[in-house]
Amino acid sequence: MIAVVCALLSGAAFYTSFGLGEQWALAWIAPIPVLWLAFGEAPRWRVHFSAIAAYAIGGANILAAYAGEMPLLIVLLAILGPALLFCLAVRGARMAFLRFGASAGILTFAALWSGLDFLMSFSRAGGSALTPAASQVGAPILAQAAALFGFPAVTFLLGAVSAALAIALRTRHFAPCIFALVMFAANAGFGYWHMSSPPSGVMRVGLIATNVDGGHMIDDDRAAAVHTVSAYADQIARMDGASVDFLVLPEGIARIGPSWREAALAPLSRAAAASGATVVAGFSDELDGAQRNIAWLIPPDHPPLVYAKRRLVLGNETARFTPGAAPFRPFNGIGLQICKDMDFGGMVRADVSRDHPAILAVPAWDFGADRWAHARIAILRSIENGVPVARAARDGLLTLNDSHGRLIAIRPVAAGFTSLTGDIPLHGPSGQTLYARIGDVFGWLCVILGASLAVSANARRRSLTEQS
Repeated sequence: MIAVVCALLSGAAFYTSFGLGEQWALAWIAPIPVLWLAFGEAPRWRVHFSAIAAYAIGGANILAAYAGEMPLLIVLLAILGPALLFCLAVRGARMAFLRFGASAGILTFAALWSGLDFLMSFSRAGGSALTPAASQVGAPILAQAAALFGFPAVTFLLGAVSAALAIALRTRHFAPCIFALVMFAANAGFGYWHMSSPPSGVMRVGLIATNVDGGHMIDDDRAAAVHTVSAYADQIARMDGASVDFLVLPEGIARIGPSWREAALAPLSRAAAASGATVVAGFSDELDGAQRNIAWLIPPDHPPLVYAKRRLVLGNETARFTPGAAPFRPFNGIGLQICKDMDFGGMVRADVSRDHPAILAVPAWDFGADRWAHARIAILRSIENGVPVARAARDGLLTLNDSHGRLIAIRPVAAGFTSLTGDIPLHGPSGQTLYARIGDVFGWLCVILGASLAVSANARRRSLTEQS
Protein backbone atom coordinates (compact mmCIF):
# COMPACT_ATOMS: atom_id res chain seq x y z
CA MET A 1 0.00 0.00 0.00
CA ILE A 2 2.82 2.40 0.88
CA ALA A 3 4.43 1.79 -2.53
CA VAL A 4 1.15 2.67 -4.24
CA VAL A 5 0.80 5.87 -2.22
CA CYS A 6 4.38 6.89 -3.05
CA ALA A 7 3.75 6.21 -6.74
CA LEU A 8 0.58 8.30 -6.71
CA LEU A 9 2.20 11.22 -4.87
CA SER A 10 5.24 11.34 -7.13
CA GLY A 11 3.09 10.64 -10.20
CA ALA A 12 0.80 13.59 -9.45
CA ALA A 13 3.79 15.90 -9.01
CA PHE A 14 5.41 14.61 -12.23
CA TYR A 15 2.12 15.02 -14.09
CA THR A 16 1.78 18.67 -13.12
CA SER A 17 5.43 19.69 -13.58
CA PHE A 18 7.07 17.64 -16.38
CA GLY A 19 5.98 17.15 -19.99
CA LEU A 20 2.81 19.17 -20.47
CA GLY A 21 2.79 20.16 -16.79
CA GLU A 22 3.49 23.77 -15.89
CA GLN A 23 4.07 23.78 -12.11
CA TRP A 24 7.84 24.20 -12.12
CA ALA A 25 8.18 24.26 -8.32
CA LEU A 26 6.81 20.71 -7.97
CA ALA A 27 9.68 19.40 -10.13
CA TRP A 28 12.04 19.89 -7.17
CA ILE A 29 10.06 17.58 -4.90
CA ALA A 30 8.35 15.19 -7.35
CA PRO A 31 10.84 12.29 -6.94
CA ILE A 32 10.87 12.48 -3.13
CA PRO A 33 8.08 9.96 -2.27
CA VAL A 34 9.56 7.30 -4.56
CA LEU A 35 13.09 7.98 -3.33
CA TRP A 36 11.94 7.88 0.30
CA LEU A 37 10.57 4.41 -0.40
CA ALA A 38 13.78 3.37 -2.19
CA PHE A 39 16.03 4.51 0.65
CA GLY A 40 14.16 2.32 3.12
CA GLU A 41 13.74 -1.42 3.51
CA ALA A 42 10.97 -1.98 0.96
CA PRO A 43 11.50 -4.96 -1.37
CA ARG A 44 13.16 -4.11 -4.66
CA TRP A 45 10.15 -5.08 -6.73
CA ARG A 46 7.99 -2.59 -4.85
CA VAL A 47 10.52 0.15 -5.41
CA HIS A 48 10.69 -0.69 -9.10
CA PHE A 49 6.91 -0.73 -9.38
CA SER A 50 6.60 2.60 -7.59
CA ALA A 51 9.27 4.29 -9.72
CA ILE A 52 7.93 3.08 -13.07
CA ALA A 53 4.30 3.74 -12.15
CA ALA A 54 5.03 7.25 -10.85
CA TYR A 55 6.94 8.39 -13.91
CA ALA A 56 4.47 6.72 -16.28
CA ILE A 57 1.60 8.54 -14.55
CA GLY A 58 3.47 11.80 -15.02
CA GLY A 59 4.37 11.03 -18.62
CA ALA A 60 0.75 10.24 -19.47
CA ASN A 61 -0.01 13.95 -19.61
CA ILE A 62 1.36 13.99 -23.17
CA LEU A 63 -1.69 12.00 -24.28
CA ALA A 64 -3.68 15.25 -24.28
CA ALA A 65 -1.49 16.51 -27.13
CA TYR A 66 -0.29 13.48 -29.06
CA ALA A 67 -2.92 10.72 -28.76
CA GLY A 68 -4.38 10.32 -32.24
CA GLU A 69 -1.84 12.75 -33.72
CA MET A 70 1.24 10.55 -33.59
CA PRO A 71 1.73 6.78 -34.00
CA LEU A 72 0.57 4.92 -30.88
CA LEU A 73 3.87 3.04 -30.51
CA ILE A 74 5.85 6.29 -30.43
CA VAL A 75 3.51 7.78 -27.82
CA LEU A 76 3.76 4.67 -25.62
CA LEU A 77 7.55 4.64 -25.89
CA ALA A 78 7.61 8.34 -24.96
CA ILE A 79 5.76 7.43 -21.74
CA LEU A 80 7.37 4.11 -20.79
CA GLY A 81 10.93 4.79 -21.96
CA PRO A 82 11.62 7.66 -19.53
CA ALA A 83 9.80 5.71 -16.79
CA LEU A 84 12.18 2.77 -17.16
CA LEU A 85 15.21 5.08 -17.16
CA PHE A 86 13.94 6.83 -14.04
CA CYS A 87 13.58 3.40 -12.40
CA LEU A 88 17.22 2.62 -13.25
CA ALA A 89 18.30 5.88 -11.60
CA VAL A 90 16.25 5.10 -8.48
CA ARG A 91 17.63 1.54 -8.32
CA GLY A 92 21.21 2.77 -8.63
CA ALA A 93 20.68 5.42 -5.96
CA ARG A 94 19.17 2.82 -3.60
CA MET A 95 22.17 0.50 -3.96
CA ALA A 96 24.66 3.33 -3.49
CA PHE A 97 22.84 4.63 -0.42
CA LEU A 98 22.64 1.21 1.23
CA ARG A 99 26.29 0.35 0.49
CA PHE A 100 28.10 3.70 0.72
CA GLY A 101 25.84 6.14 2.57
CA ALA A 102 23.88 9.33 2.01
CA SER A 103 26.39 11.26 -0.11
CA ALA A 104 26.75 8.37 -2.54
CA GLY A 105 22.98 7.98 -2.77
CA ILE A 106 22.48 11.65 -3.60
CA LEU A 107 25.30 11.77 -6.15
CA THR A 108 24.30 8.49 -7.81
CA PHE A 109 20.68 9.50 -8.32
CA ALA A 110 21.57 12.97 -9.63
CA ALA A 111 24.25 11.65 -12.00
CA LEU A 112 22.25 8.66 -13.25
CA TRP A 113 19.03 10.61 -13.81
CA SER A 114 20.91 13.39 -15.56
CA GLY A 115 23.08 11.00 -17.57
CA LEU A 116 20.14 8.89 -18.73
CA ASP A 117 18.19 12.04 -19.58
CA PHE A 118 21.18 13.12 -21.67
CA LEU A 119 21.39 9.76 -23.47
CA MET A 120 17.67 9.89 -24.23
CA SER A 121 18.23 13.19 -26.06
CA PHE A 122 19.95 11.24 -28.84
CA SER A 123 16.64 9.56 -29.67
CA ARG A 124 15.63 10.29 -33.23
CA ALA A 125 12.00 10.39 -32.15
CA GLY A 126 12.08 13.11 -29.53
CA GLY A 127 15.50 14.52 -28.79
CA SER A 128 15.35 16.37 -25.48
CA ALA A 129 11.64 17.23 -25.83
CA LEU A 130 10.73 15.42 -22.58
CA THR A 131 13.67 16.46 -20.41
CA PRO A 132 12.74 17.35 -16.80
CA ALA A 133 15.03 20.36 -17.17
CA ALA A 134 12.46 22.13 -19.36
CA SER A 135 10.18 22.51 -16.34
CA GLN A 136 12.46 25.21 -14.96
CA VAL A 137 12.01 27.50 -17.96
CA GLY A 138 8.94 28.67 -16.06
CA ALA A 139 11.39 30.14 -13.52
CA PRO A 140 14.38 31.03 -15.73
CA ILE A 141 16.52 32.14 -12.79
CA LEU A 142 16.66 28.45 -11.81
CA ALA A 143 17.56 27.23 -15.31
CA GLN A 144 20.73 29.24 -15.90
CA ALA A 145 22.93 26.22 -15.10
CA ALA A 146 22.09 25.16 -18.67
CA ALA A 147 24.37 27.97 -19.85
CA LEU A 148 27.23 26.23 -18.06
CA PHE A 149 26.70 22.56 -18.89
CA GLY A 150 23.51 22.25 -20.93
CA PHE A 151 20.13 20.88 -19.88
CA PRO A 152 21.69 17.86 -18.03
CA ALA A 153 22.97 20.30 -15.40
CA VAL A 154 19.42 21.35 -14.56
CA THR A 155 18.27 17.72 -14.34
CA PHE A 156 21.27 17.00 -12.09
CA LEU A 157 20.24 19.78 -9.72
CA LEU A 158 16.64 18.56 -9.60
CA GLY A 159 17.90 15.08 -8.79
CA ALA A 160 20.42 16.17 -6.16
CA VAL A 161 17.98 18.37 -4.26
CA SER A 162 15.15 15.83 -4.27
CA ALA A 163 17.43 12.93 -3.29
CA ALA A 164 18.92 14.92 -0.42
CA LEU A 165 15.48 15.84 0.90
CA ALA A 166 14.30 12.23 0.59
CA ILE A 167 17.30 10.99 2.58
CA ALA A 168 16.72 13.68 5.20
CA LEU A 169 13.13 12.47 5.61
CA ARG A 170 14.16 8.82 5.70
CA THR A 171 17.08 9.19 8.15
CA ARG A 172 15.71 12.19 10.08
CA HIS A 173 19.09 13.89 9.83
CA PHE A 174 19.35 17.59 9.01
CA ALA A 175 22.62 17.51 7.07
CA PRO A 176 21.11 16.33 3.76
CA CYS A 177 18.36 18.94 4.10
CA ILE A 178 20.94 21.69 4.59
CA PHE A 179 22.82 20.41 1.55
CA ALA A 180 19.64 20.60 -0.53
CA LEU A 181 18.92 24.15 0.57
CA VAL A 182 22.50 25.23 -0.17
CA MET A 183 22.37 23.66 -3.63
CA PHE A 184 19.06 25.35 -4.42
CA ALA A 185 20.20 28.73 -3.12
CA ALA A 186 23.54 28.55 -4.96
CA ASN A 187 21.75 27.73 -8.21
CA ALA A 188 19.32 30.62 -7.73
CA GLY A 189 22.18 32.96 -6.86
CA PHE A 190 24.07 32.03 -9.99
CA GLY A 191 20.92 32.52 -12.03
CA TYR A 192 20.36 36.00 -10.59
CA TRP A 193 23.96 36.99 -11.31
CA HIS A 194 23.94 35.54 -14.82
CA MET A 195 20.71 37.31 -15.76
CA SER A 196 21.77 40.69 -14.37
CA SER A 197 24.10 41.70 -17.22
CA PRO A 198 22.91 44.86 -19.01
CA PRO A 199 21.87 44.59 -22.69
CA SER A 200 24.16 45.85 -25.43
CA GLY A 201 21.36 46.57 -27.90
CA VAL A 202 17.76 45.92 -28.88
CA MET A 203 16.08 44.18 -31.82
CA ARG A 204 12.40 44.83 -32.56
CA VAL A 205 10.63 41.72 -33.80
CA GLY A 206 7.11 40.94 -34.99
CA LEU A 207 5.29 37.59 -35.01
CA ILE A 208 2.14 36.68 -36.95
CA ALA A 209 0.22 33.37 -37.05
CA THR A 210 -3.24 31.86 -37.37
CA ASN A 211 -4.66 28.43 -36.57
CA VAL A 212 -6.90 28.42 -39.62
CA ASP A 213 -5.71 25.66 -41.94
CA GLY A 214 -6.12 27.54 -45.20
CA GLY A 215 -2.75 26.70 -46.69
CA HIS A 216 -3.36 23.05 -47.65
CA MET A 217 0.10 21.87 -46.55
CA ILE A 218 -0.41 18.53 -48.31
CA ASP A 219 -2.64 19.39 -51.27
CA ASP A 220 -1.10 20.91 -54.38
CA ASP A 221 -3.56 23.82 -54.57
CA ARG A 222 -2.18 26.96 -56.18
CA ALA A 223 -5.23 29.12 -55.58
CA ALA A 224 -5.43 28.24 -51.87
CA ALA A 225 -1.72 28.76 -51.37
CA VAL A 226 -1.66 32.18 -53.05
CA HIS A 227 -4.75 33.21 -51.09
CA THR A 228 -3.19 32.20 -47.77
CA VAL A 229 0.13 33.88 -48.51
CA SER A 230 -1.69 37.04 -49.59
CA ALA A 231 -3.64 37.01 -46.31
CA TYR A 232 -0.36 36.94 -44.37
CA ALA A 233 1.01 39.74 -46.55
CA ASP A 234 -2.06 41.83 -45.70
CA GLN A 235 -1.38 41.27 -42.00
CA ILE A 236 2.20 42.46 -42.47
CA ALA A 237 0.87 45.60 -44.16
CA ARG A 238 -1.41 46.24 -41.19
CA MET A 239 1.64 46.31 -38.94
CA ASP A 240 2.83 49.44 -40.74
CA GLY A 241 4.33 51.74 -38.15
CA ALA A 242 5.56 48.97 -35.86
CA SER A 243 9.07 49.51 -37.25
CA VAL A 244 10.17 45.90 -36.76
CA ASP A 245 13.56 44.60 -37.85
CA PHE A 246 12.09 41.29 -38.97
CA LEU A 247 8.90 39.24 -38.89
CA VAL A 248 8.42 35.54 -38.21
CA LEU A 249 5.46 33.61 -39.60
CA PRO A 250 4.69 29.97 -38.68
CA GLU A 251 5.67 26.64 -40.17
CA GLY A 252 3.55 25.02 -42.87
CA ILE A 253 1.69 28.04 -44.20
CA ALA A 254 1.08 26.34 -47.57
CA ARG A 255 2.39 23.87 -50.09
CA ILE A 256 4.29 25.58 -52.89
CA GLY A 257 4.50 24.14 -56.41
CA PRO A 258 7.77 24.67 -58.31
CA SER A 259 5.97 26.06 -61.37
CA TRP A 260 4.25 28.80 -59.37
CA ARG A 261 6.69 29.38 -56.54
CA GLU A 262 7.43 32.98 -57.57
CA ALA A 263 3.73 33.82 -57.81
CA ALA A 264 3.08 32.41 -54.34
CA LEU A 265 6.01 34.19 -52.69
CA ALA A 266 5.52 37.50 -54.50
CA PRO A 267 3.06 38.90 -51.90
CA LEU A 268 5.57 38.31 -49.09
CA SER A 269 8.41 39.80 -51.14
CA ARG A 270 6.33 42.94 -51.73
CA ALA A 271 5.38 43.10 -48.05
CA ALA A 272 9.06 42.81 -47.03
CA ALA A 273 10.06 45.56 -49.42
CA ALA A 274 7.23 47.85 -48.30
CA SER A 275 7.87 47.36 -44.58
CA GLY A 276 11.66 47.28 -44.79
CA ALA A 277 11.62 44.17 -42.59
CA THR A 278 13.01 40.72 -43.29
CA VAL A 279 10.23 38.11 -43.36
CA VAL A 280 10.67 34.46 -42.30
CA ALA A 281 7.91 32.01 -43.27
CA GLY A 282 7.50 28.22 -43.41
CA PHE A 283 6.18 26.18 -46.37
CA SER A 284 6.14 22.77 -47.97
CA ASP A 285 8.22 23.04 -51.14
CA GLU A 286 10.22 20.93 -53.54
CA LEU A 287 13.96 21.35 -53.08
CA ASP A 288 16.75 19.37 -54.73
CA GLY A 289 14.27 16.93 -56.19
CA ALA A 290 12.46 16.10 -52.93
CA GLN A 291 9.51 17.47 -50.98
CA ARG A 292 10.75 19.25 -47.89
CA ASN A 293 9.53 21.27 -44.95
CA ILE A 294 11.28 24.57 -45.56
CA ALA A 295 11.50 28.15 -44.36
CA TRP A 296 12.06 31.11 -46.64
CA LEU A 297 13.97 34.12 -45.36
CA ILE A 298 12.87 37.07 -47.48
CA PRO A 299 14.91 40.27 -47.01
CA PRO A 300 13.54 43.57 -48.31
CA ASP A 301 16.51 44.15 -50.60
CA HIS A 302 18.00 40.73 -51.31
CA PRO A 303 16.88 37.54 -53.08
CA PRO A 304 15.08 35.04 -50.78
CA LEU A 305 17.12 32.41 -48.93
CA VAL A 306 15.88 28.92 -48.09
CA TYR A 307 16.44 26.43 -45.27
CA ALA A 308 15.13 22.83 -45.09
CA LYS A 309 14.10 21.36 -41.75
CA ARG A 310 16.58 18.70 -40.63
CA ARG A 311 14.66 17.01 -37.81
CA LEU A 312 11.25 15.70 -38.80
CA VAL A 313 8.44 14.45 -36.57
CA LEU A 314 8.35 10.66 -36.86
CA GLY A 315 5.22 9.47 -38.59
CA ASN A 316 3.31 12.50 -39.77
CA GLU A 317 6.35 14.29 -41.26
CA THR A 318 8.78 11.54 -42.15
CA ALA A 319 6.13 10.00 -44.40
CA ARG A 320 5.83 13.22 -46.43
CA PHE A 321 9.16 15.02 -46.36
CA THR A 322 12.85 14.46 -46.88
CA PRO A 323 14.99 16.05 -44.16
CA GLY A 324 17.37 18.84 -45.01
CA ALA A 325 21.09 18.15 -44.93
CA ALA A 326 22.68 21.50 -44.13
CA PRO A 327 22.34 24.26 -41.53
CA PHE A 328 21.27 27.77 -42.44
CA ARG A 329 24.01 30.36 -42.43
CA PRO A 330 22.67 33.52 -40.74
CA PHE A 331 21.73 36.49 -42.87
CA ASN A 332 21.92 39.96 -41.26
CA GLY A 333 22.30 38.20 -37.90
CA ILE A 334 19.17 36.06 -38.31
CA GLY A 335 19.60 32.31 -37.87
CA LEU A 336 16.94 29.74 -38.77
CA GLN A 337 15.59 26.57 -37.18
CA ILE A 338 12.16 25.00 -37.75
CA CYS A 339 10.04 23.68 -34.86
CA LYS A 340 11.38 20.20 -34.00
CA ASP A 341 14.94 21.21 -34.89
CA MET A 342 14.99 22.94 -31.51
CA ASP A 343 14.48 19.63 -29.67
CA PHE A 344 18.00 18.56 -30.64
CA GLY A 345 20.38 20.53 -28.47
CA GLY A 346 23.63 19.26 -29.96
CA MET A 347 22.64 20.35 -33.46
CA VAL A 348 21.50 23.79 -32.31
CA ARG A 349 24.67 24.24 -30.26
CA ALA A 350 26.85 23.37 -33.26
CA ASP A 351 25.01 25.90 -35.42
CA VAL A 352 25.09 28.73 -32.89
CA SER A 353 28.69 28.21 -31.73
CA ARG A 354 29.85 28.22 -35.36
CA ASP A 355 27.83 31.13 -36.77
CA HIS A 356 26.95 33.30 -33.72
CA PRO A 357 23.56 34.59 -34.93
CA ALA A 358 22.14 37.65 -33.21
CA ILE A 359 18.78 35.88 -32.95
CA LEU A 360 17.10 32.63 -34.00
CA ALA A 361 13.86 32.78 -35.98
CA VAL A 362 11.78 29.64 -35.44
CA PRO A 363 8.64 29.00 -37.53
CA ALA A 364 6.73 26.23 -35.75
CA TRP A 365 3.55 24.16 -35.70
CA ASP A 366 2.52 22.63 -32.39
CA PHE A 367 -0.29 20.31 -31.26
CA GLY A 368 -2.36 22.75 -29.22
CA ALA A 369 -2.12 21.17 -25.79
CA ASP A 370 1.69 21.11 -25.93
CA ARG A 371 2.05 24.77 -26.83
CA TRP A 372 3.93 25.81 -23.67
CA ALA A 373 5.76 22.49 -23.32
CA HIS A 374 7.25 22.80 -26.80
CA ALA A 375 7.87 26.54 -26.62
CA ARG A 376 9.92 26.14 -23.46
CA ILE A 377 12.24 23.62 -25.14
CA ALA A 378 13.16 26.35 -27.63
CA ILE A 379 13.66 28.76 -24.72
CA LEU A 380 15.93 26.21 -23.04
CA ARG A 381 18.10 26.25 -26.18
CA SER A 382 18.33 30.04 -25.73
CA ILE A 383 19.76 29.65 -22.26
CA GLU A 384 22.21 26.94 -23.33
CA ASN A 385 23.63 28.97 -26.20
CA GLY A 386 23.04 32.57 -25.14
CA VAL A 387 20.88 33.36 -28.17
CA PRO A 388 17.48 35.10 -28.26
CA VAL A 389 14.60 33.31 -29.99
CA ALA A 390 11.56 34.57 -31.89
CA ARG A 391 9.10 31.69 -32.32
CA ALA A 392 5.76 31.73 -34.14
CA ALA A 393 3.73 28.52 -33.82
CA ARG A 394 0.44 27.50 -35.39
CA ASP A 395 -1.71 25.79 -32.76
CA GLY A 396 0.75 27.15 -30.25
CA LEU A 397 2.22 30.38 -28.93
CA LEU A 398 3.92 33.50 -30.20
CA THR A 399 6.97 33.92 -27.97
CA LEU A 400 9.86 36.34 -27.79
CA ASN A 401 12.63 35.64 -25.29
CA ASP A 402 16.10 36.99 -24.63
CA SER A 403 19.33 35.03 -24.44
CA HIS A 404 18.71 34.19 -20.76
CA GLY A 405 15.33 32.61 -21.45
CA ARG A 406 13.45 35.59 -20.08
CA LEU A 407 10.08 35.98 -21.81
CA ILE A 408 9.71 39.41 -23.41
CA ALA A 409 6.25 38.75 -24.84
CA ILE A 410 3.92 35.78 -25.22
CA ARG A 411 0.49 35.33 -26.79
CA PRO A 412 -1.63 32.28 -27.68
CA VAL A 413 -2.45 31.92 -31.38
CA ALA A 414 -6.18 32.02 -32.08
CA ALA A 415 -8.33 31.00 -35.04
CA GLY A 416 -8.04 34.46 -36.51
CA PHE A 417 -4.72 36.15 -37.16
CA THR A 418 -2.73 36.84 -34.01
CA SER A 419 0.18 39.27 -34.00
CA LEU A 420 2.77 40.32 -31.48
CA THR A 421 5.67 42.77 -31.43
CA GLY A 422 8.39 43.25 -28.87
CA ASP A 423 11.86 44.62 -28.25
CA ILE A 424 14.32 41.82 -27.53
CA PRO A 425 17.40 42.96 -25.57
CA LEU A 426 20.69 41.69 -26.95
CA HIS A 427 23.52 40.61 -24.65
CA GLY A 428 26.52 40.39 -26.92
CA PRO A 429 27.36 37.63 -29.42
CA SER A 430 25.65 34.27 -29.09
CA GLY A 431 27.46 30.96 -28.76
CA GLN A 432 29.73 32.28 -26.00
CA THR A 433 28.30 30.35 -23.04
CA LEU A 434 30.46 27.73 -21.40
CA TYR A 435 28.15 25.02 -22.72
CA ALA A 436 28.42 26.34 -26.28
CA ARG A 437 32.20 26.10 -25.96
CA ILE A 438 32.66 22.74 -24.26
CA GLY A 439 29.57 20.92 -25.52
CA ASP A 440 28.26 17.79 -23.83
CA VAL A 441 31.17 17.16 -21.47
CA PHE A 442 28.96 17.33 -18.38
CA GLY A 443 26.38 14.98 -19.86
CA TRP A 444 28.99 12.33 -20.59
CA LEU A 445 30.56 12.80 -17.15
CA CYS A 446 27.18 12.13 -15.56
CA VAL A 447 26.80 8.95 -17.61
CA ILE A 448 30.24 7.71 -16.54
CA LEU A 449 29.93 8.77 -12.89
CA GLY A 450 26.41 7.46 -12.42
CA ALA A 451 27.18 4.13 -14.06
CA SER A 452 30.43 3.74 -12.09
CA LEU A 453 28.74 4.39 -8.75
CA ALA A 454 25.87 2.03 -9.53
CA VAL A 455 28.20 -0.75 -10.70
CA SER A 456 30.45 -0.30 -7.65
CA ALA A 457 27.46 -0.48 -5.32
CA ASN A 458 26.19 -3.61 -7.02
CA ALA A 459 29.63 -5.23 -6.85
CA ARG A 460 29.84 -4.38 -3.14
CA ARG A 461 26.42 -5.96 -2.57
CA ARG A 462 27.49 -9.18 -4.32
CA SER A 463 30.73 -9.27 -2.37
CA LEU A 464 28.92 -8.93 0.95
CA THR A 465 26.41 -11.61 -0.11
CA GLU A 466 29.20 -14.06 -0.97
CA GLN A 467 31.02 -13.39 2.31
CA SER A 468 27.88 -14.08 4.29
